[in-house]
Amino acid sequence: MSSHETKQKQPVCRSSAGAVHGRVLCTARAGSPAASANIDLSRTGSMDVTLYDHQNDVPLRGGALTVYKVADVARTNGDLHFVYTADFTGCGIALGDLTDSTLASRLEAKLPARAAGTTHKISEQGIVSFDALPLGLYLVVQTENSKGYEAINSFLVSLPMADESGWLYTVDATPKVGAPTQEVTPPEPEKPSEPDKPSEPEKPSEPDKPTQPGTPDEPDNPDMPVDPNDPNRPVSPGTPDNPVNPGNPDNPVAPRQPGQPGGSGPPGRQCTAPERPAELAHPVHGLQRRAAVCRRLGAGPKGDAGMNTKQKIGRACMIVGILLILGALALLGYNQWDANRADKASQDALGKLEETLTETIEDKTKDEEPVVQPELDPEQEMTVTDIDGWGYIGYLSIPSIGLELPVMSEWSYAGLKVAPGRYSGSTYADNMVVCAHNYAKHFSPIKWLALGSEVYFTDMDGQRWSYEVSNVETIQPTDIDKMITASDEDAWDLTLFTCTTGGRARCAVRCTRTGYPVLETSAAGRITE
Repeated sequence: MSSHETKQKQPVCRSSAGAVHGRVLCTARAGSPAASANIDLSRTGSMDVTLYDHQNDVPLRGGALTVYKVADVARTNGDLHFVYTADFTGCGIALGDLTDSTLASRLEAKLPARAAGTTHKISEQGIVSFDALPLGLYLVVQTENSKGYEAINSFLVSLPMADESGWLYTVDATPKVGAPTQEVTPPEPEKPSEPDKPSEPEKPSEPDKPTQPGTPDEPDNPDMPVDPNDPNRPVSPGTPDNPVNPGNPDNPVAPRQPGQPGGSGPPGRQCTAPERPAELAHPVHGLQRRAAVCRRLGAGPKGDAGMNTKQKIGRACMIVGILLILGALALLGYNQWDANRADKASQDALGKLEETLTETIEDKTKDEEPVVQPELDPEQEMTVTDIDGWGYIGYLSIPSIGLELPVMSEWSYAGLKVAPGRYSGSTYADNMVVCAHNYAKHFSPIKWLALGSEVYFTDMDGQRWSYEVSNVETIQPTDIDKMITASDEDAWDLTLFTCTTGGRARCAVRCTRTGYPVLETSAAGRITE
């Protein structure tokens, strides 16, 4: 039996296993305890905390809550008990009476400076949710005050909690809020805004005064229009008083007087501007005014510039959206392909490794029976066998999740695409750490391992090492010292770890050796359920 079993164990208080302490009300009432046999230690729990000022009828907004795991729930000989986690091991506080109102504050005082916790912001409705929490006893601390309020008192939450109907894995808590730091008044309803008064119509602008002739091309009498039918005043073509052929789009027809027959405009979209004597006297000026009026009225050629810009923006957004969807589908397809490739590569290596182990075991069992090794030499090196250019030290077997994978002697980014690798340590020194990618058929399922699950490792000498899961924790990727278990207090015989979804943290499964290694009689003698 390993020395890790000396860690402090306290029985679960069945009459209040689901109680929430520190002046907290739970929506689920604690009742008669559920049978310990019915508890599912492989599940996860969740808690919803609501911060509401009932006196002023307003929710608390802003701030943050942090949960720290105080103890794990374990079962020994059918009895449930709490086992302190690493952050609280050796704190000297007994967990016998969970109804003690001072227990949460005393545990908070023992909280290490670098304790691992999960922090969530308080929503505008005053609600904080913590999901996918491993079962155990949790300390809830307000690490950032809500706006206008003092921090709430720390309290304890047990997942799961006992109820008359069984074990509840979701707990709702409504703690008493802190005292307001400023006067809180409920928001008054907004008054409906008065309708805007109708604006007075704008006065029409005065018409422009006729333009005075200033060029030699203007006629001598600008106030009198030129009659093209007057034989006494012939007009030569090409002058400003005689526009060129109306069918020529480069020289539009000049406006005619009201009531004058004849004349036609260019085909297509047209705009008629007010006709004034100055425009008749000087067609160039009249055309300039016509163009300005047309622009104000929105007339123009088909495919207006403003309309084209909106259409282009809409088309560009549509294209970007389609590309993003295609990119997401491509990434999903690649991840699935990569996971299948890694599974095939590891199983191929495992098959060749078993063939090598069979030969080794047959050689060792010819003349003698398998014996238990009485002593372990921490300095002894593990045997390494080369397969397809990679060095292997054995294979890992976890029956509860149907996992069986070869383990490389040294980890590398290229090697992890084939099989798990040794991160540090060895089996002989009781400090081996194995890492792997979170592929679906590599180390992704280890986060669901329950406490007490069996884990086996068979080395290349044919020796089978037996372990059981003692703790499952989530740590930061930069916390290397905690991963390699440098101290004797937190030392574990075997550690398996992988990335969480998204790679923001690491899931570490801590195992304790349950006996001396035993020589296998055949490579096919692996443990299965």
